[in-house]
Amino acid sequence: MNLKDSFRYQNYLENLLRIAGEYLSEPVYVTKVKREHLRSAANPGAKDEILEVEAERPFNCSVNTLLDFTVHIIGEKEQLCAAITAAKRNCALDFDGAIAMNRSRQNTKELLERLAEIKSREITTTGRDYRLNNEGNQTAYVYNVKEIVTIDFDRNKVKGIVKALAKKSDEISAELDRLILSTEVDYTAKYDINDKFEDVLEAFANTAE
Repeated sequence: MNLKDSFRYQNYLENLLRIAGEYLSEPVYVTKVKREHLRSAANPGAKDEILEVEAERPFNCSVNTLLDFTVHIIGEKEQLCAAITAAKRNCALDFDGAIAMNRSRQNTKELLERLAEIKSREITTTGRDYRLNNEGNQTAYVYNVKEIVTIDFDRNKVKGIVKALAKKSDEISAELDRLILSTEVDYTAKYDINDKFEDVLEAFANTAE
């Protein structure tokens, strides 16, 4: 399989683990219930009765088998991760580093695009002060306050950086897309990613018996 398929299968295995974990976290699925009806203590003529209550589980196997399946899937994921790491190591490009750097380029590009949208402007507001009138009393008066806001950067420089970042990001993205499809991962999937959890667990349980 190539890197793209391996990433999809990795997500599939993670989903299997998630479902198994949800089942194992539910007490009603992992416990047995025995009810002892002690009728004779209250009615000497009555018989005691012991009833085993079977849990209605969404999986058709024992809890121990589900535990074994969980460990099995973890092992499969570990093998796949190791194979993916080895495949990435053979790439001409530092795969994970390139993805992280492209994310940084994109974030910086978006920030600078917002910066480039800032414009110089002039705002008129109202100020308030006091003065002495002819009688020597303080009286309030209002006046206009002109606020002039001017950008303190080179807009053309910002646009140039944005353009350069976009170009580099597109180039790296194209190379990553090529590598994802062309890089082979030395791993054979045991299951079809279209198989439901119950089907995979049943297949495992049958082989484990």
